[in-house]
Amino acid sequence: MPYTKSEIDGFLQGCFFSVLNFKKDGHLVSELMIFSHDANGDFYLWSRKLTENFDSIKENPNVSLLIYKEEETLADMKYCNLWGIAEIIEDFNSEKAKIGYDLIGEKSPVAKQVPSEENEHKNTLICVSAEHIEVIGFKDLKAGEGPTILEINKEG
Repeated sequence: MPYTKSEIDGFLQGCFFSVLNFKKDGHLVSELMIFSHDANGDFYLWSRKLTENFDSIKENPNVSLLIYKEEETLADMKYCNLWGIAEIIEDFNSEKAKIGYDLIGEKSPVAKQVPSEENEHKNTLICVSAEHIEVIGFKDLKAGEGPTILEINKEG
């Protein structure tokens, strides 16, 4: 069953964690992170891990995210798989940082606290600019249907 953009947005709003996948030291690494997103296809991820844990993203910003929400029954479960370009937000005074912390703060008040000079290295904020989003539910898989695919065109 194809999902509307509004249904996908509602699903994503109801999810708390995402799994960020990226290359580090020649291996694929997965990190569980709190996330939120905006209407433009930007996904903001927050972690208490030090920024240095994500330095390899600067060299290879191609990442993927897996987002899912546990439901009462397997038949009700959906998941989202997306890929895009990641950027570590290092300027905590930037507009992008403000947007990210505000969006994530709606889900987690602890994450809304923008770092200061004293604690700036105690967490990491990453923005993933999505290029491709797929959403599918287990009901869809059972019915033999493919995912709903959104290609994000940010050029206008």
